[in-house]
Amino acid sequence: MTVPVHEQRRHARYLRGGRLFVALGLVAIGLAAWSGGKEWHIRFNGVAGEALVLDKQRAPRHGREDTYTIAYRFEPEGGVAARYEATVPPWLWRSLEPQRDTIALVYLADRPATHSIDGKYSRRRMDILAAAGLLSIVAGGLAIRYVRRRQARERDAATSST
Repeated sequence: MTVPVHEQRRHARYLRGGRLFVALGLVAIGLAAWSGGKEWHIRFNGVAGEALVLDKQRAPRHGREDTYTIAYRFEPEGGVAARYEATVPPWLWRSLEPQRDTIALVYLADRPATHSIDGKYSRRRMDILAAAGLLSIVAGGLAIRYVRRRQARERDAATSST
């Protein structure tokens, strides 16, 4: 008993789709690990500091959530004061008063420009990316498993009928 051509094509599509889902899932998990790893590196190897909030801006974006930005200045130990800008969550933006409030940050002593504002980092995006990657790997794996089992059954049926 031979497998009809349309079945073979469907199996090939499922296999390609399954492999693609697994590959995309691995990329998503890799990106989540990379972004989380970078943040952890700053947190564990960094020096704590404070920065003065200079200004804050809210920029509406059509059809999307507004962007909340702050400008701040900090002077690393033994370094030169510099001005930076960062996008922050709405709750942090609302709580800050320019020229009066300070924010906590962590920076790398040998590269003060590499720093992270306390409260800016959200694990939610990393967690969502990792979860999407995991679901993609599972879906791709199930598609591949389905095709492999189907092909095995067809081979068994073909060998038993001969």
